[in-house]
Amino acid sequence: MTRRIPLADLGSYARALRRSVLLRSGLAVGAVALLGLALLSALALRDRPAQILPPGSSGIIVLDVSSSITSDTYRQIEAALRTASTSDERYGLVVFSDTAYEALPPGTRAREVGRFRRYFEPLHESVTPAGYPPISIGSLAFPANPWRDTFSGGTRISTGLRLARAVASRDGLEQPSVLLVSDLADDGSDLPALGQAIAGFRRDGIDLRVLALSPSAQDKQLFERVLRDPGALREAAKPPRTLDEQSDEPALRAAAPVALVIAAAVLLLLLAVNEWWSAPLTWGATRRPAGGRA
Repeated sequence: MTRRIPLADLGSYARALRRSVLLRSGLAVGAVALLGLALLSALALRDRPAQILPPGSSGIIVLDVSSSITSDTYRQIEAALRTASTSDERYGLVVFSDTAYEALPPGTRAREVGRFRRYFEPLHESVTPAGYPPISIGSLAFPANPWRDTFSGGTRISTGLRLARAVASRDGLEQPSVLLVSDLADDGSDLPALGQAIAGFRRDGIDLRVLALSPSAQDKQLFERVLRDPGALREAAKPPRTLDEQSDEPALRAAAPVALVIAAAVLLLLLAVNEWWSAPLTWGATRRPAGGRA
């Protein structure tokens, strides 16, 4: 049985009691609301694919298939196309090296973009594809692709961007957006044209984003300066070290769950305030006056 001490002047604490009840009730309601928000944000993270372009925009993927692309970047391209193909969006596809061509028109269903994945998936030694012999890139072999006899192997990124801009203008796309997928290793003679192409995107209000495939520090810094937008360039995830470590990890990671982080932080703050402000009253022992009697 809990012992209680009767107080003759309990009525004088009525205002403080009401204030304490209201404060604790408010803290409890706020904590429950934030907990619900955190749960909803966490549930929304399930199977959420990374967005390679703004949702609802008319997207065009500009894909670098030049000779500077390595076996690792081939595998990063495969992951990027896999990410794109699992979305509910529609895309156009431009493929380029020293020249460019339109592989898919804007508005094509994402699953059609995924059909190009097979050209960037490495072949195992036991697989012998029919038709053209495979392409050897580094220590890995890849299926022969349709552009091997069309492109010279040089890299002129401006050609891919100019074609994407021309396609967006030709089709009168609303809210056009372009994703450049490249290792950013451009030919030095192409840099002036590249700067002009990116400036044209800004004039036309076309959202340009870059998925960098294991770029060098110098190329990355160059594009960051030209783009003038720190958030426009993202690096692709590193591929697995061996073919036996195939991963379903997307090329792009989904954006950080800001709402979940904020809700959790405020919830912890409310709990701390509740513990500090609403701790139960405790009684301490009365100090004996110095020199006083026991």
